[in-house]
Amino acid sequence: MSEKIKLSCQVLEVGDRYQDFLSEGMILLFPAETVMTQIKNYSLMVSKMTLQSDIELGDTLSIGSSEFKITDVGHLVNSNIEQIGHFTIKVENKDQAKLPGTLYIEPTTLNEIKVGEKIIIRGE
Repeated sequence: MSEKIKLSCQVLEVGDRYQDFLSEGMILLFPAETVMTQIKNYSLMVSKMTLQSDIELGDTLSIGSSEFKITDVGHLVNSNIEQIGHFTIKVENKDQAKLPGTLYIEPTTLNEIKVGEKIIIRGE
């Protein structure tokens, strides 16, 4: 079976303080047109997300040229994307409780994310 794109969006704006969360292994994604002022500085504002099919364990997340294996999908991730265009990406840490709206990726160091980069999720 070949992989298909399940979700694709583009970074339109980077919050002034998004690196505060990035340094903790977390990325907040919100649609640029509806992000709340209180969280905007800590987020990546992205183009409209359309979920082609549900994101699942084992899918691949690409941010720019970097790829990460998805290790867990909170039970609200897919519905949050469809309803409000938002989800959180978090580097897996076995010692932390899982959050329902969070997509977890393999342990890694996240690099700086720039305006114009694409965020793509692929899977079977």
